[in-house]
Amino acid sequence: MLLTRFISLGYLLLGMVVFALTGCVNKRDLDEIKTTQQAILIRLEKLEKGRGAATSAYTPSPSSDTSSSKELEEIKALQKEILAKLDNIIKEEASVFPQLRKALQAREAAEIDYSKVYTIPIGHSPVKGPDAAPIVMVEFSDFQCPFCTKAAPVVQQVLNTYPDQVKFVYKHFPIQNIHEHAMNAAKASVAAHKQGKFWEMHDLLFKHSPDLAEEKLMQYAQSLNLDMERFQKDYASSEVEKEVEEDLKLGEEVQIRGTPTFFMNGKRLPSWAFEAFQEAIKEALGK
Repeated sequence: MLLTRFISLGYLLLGMVVFALTGCVNKRDLDEIKTTQQAILIRLEKLEKGRGAATSAYTPSPSSDTSSSKELEEIKALQKEILAKLDNIIKEEASVFPQLRKALQAREAAEIDYSKVYTIPIGHSPVKGPDAAPIVMVEFSDFQCPFCTKAAPVVQQVLNTYPDQVKFVYKHFPIQNIHEHAMNAAKASVAAHKQGKFWEMHDLLFKHSPDLAEEKLMQYAQSLNLDMERFQKDYASSEVEKEVEEDLKLGEEVQIRGTPTFFMNGKRLPSWAFEAFQEAIKEALGK
């Protein structure tokens, strides 16, 4: 019965993938999901046939039970990975999946505790705004994410509207399974940060997103008159990669599910609409 349910779920997911292929720009990613899903279905069907072939007179050994359970756990893990990847693609393709996106947002709203306060250290992250600002706004972002690109001017609007009340902290959360250039773009921004040009690089990356192939990143760095020898060395360094990885780890700890995700004084915002920022700021200031 359990295997049959998994197989049914598999075909449902596969149907979603086929539907997505009719309009999704991330076709390669969807092909990868489809291939992985088909492999899982084959494994499930083999397990189902294996169990069906067993007679009532046959008593499985403890080792065979352990092996079967282990394979089921592996399959469950793969299914969760596929669901997470589909979630990310659905989030990105709002124009293709408007109804699915609404359902996903409703599900997240039911699962996320927006009253919870997280401790989010600033660390080495770039900051805008006064050090003594009463409100710390943190964004987990991805330079190749189209929604992060749209959120960037909203963030600037918030900073322009509340110049003395808000300090903005940028955290990296490159979603590498659907954004092939996201990690390199994050590293390029960190390398620029080491020369005091993070925000200039930040603006360039969003301006040209998703055109963020490595050769383009080098061109953007040159246009900022960076020391290119130093930039390339930092960009390729394990230290810079570690900084990005630390943000990713922190993002997982505070349960980031997609980008952009914002926090105001440690509380997650349900939306990145300007009105949502206003409401959170008024609440934080006690107004």
